Amino acid sequence: MALAFMFSHPYGPPRMISSFAFDTYEQGLPQDENRNLISPKINEDGCCGNGYVCEYRWRQVYNMIKFRSVVAGTDVENWWSDGNQKIAFSRRNKGFVAFTNGGDSSENLIRGDIL
Repeated sequence: MALAFMFSHPYGPPRMISSFAFDTYEQGLPQDENRNLISPKINEDGCCGNGYVCEYRWRQVYNMIKFRSVVAGTDVENWWSDGNQKIAFSRRNKGFVAFTNGGDSSENLIRGDIL
């Protein structure tokens, strides 16, 4: 949800890095048996493998990057909040985004539309 908000709001330049999965704090980058770094594998569904996460390949992220590109140069307008973990706003007449974090994962929603 934080990544979607970062790409939907015009404040500052967005920064995102890819990462790797780990189970302990001592664990390093994915390596082979000779301790050579291994490259990410791109799976059939487009996500990363070989221990990498590659957030930029998540459908939700690349869709929000497209949203940001389309609404570039517009201001936030029509800000709305219910005061209880729900917000929405438009980017002039080019896009609209709504977020909710209802506490129950079935209620969490991010919706962005390009107008």
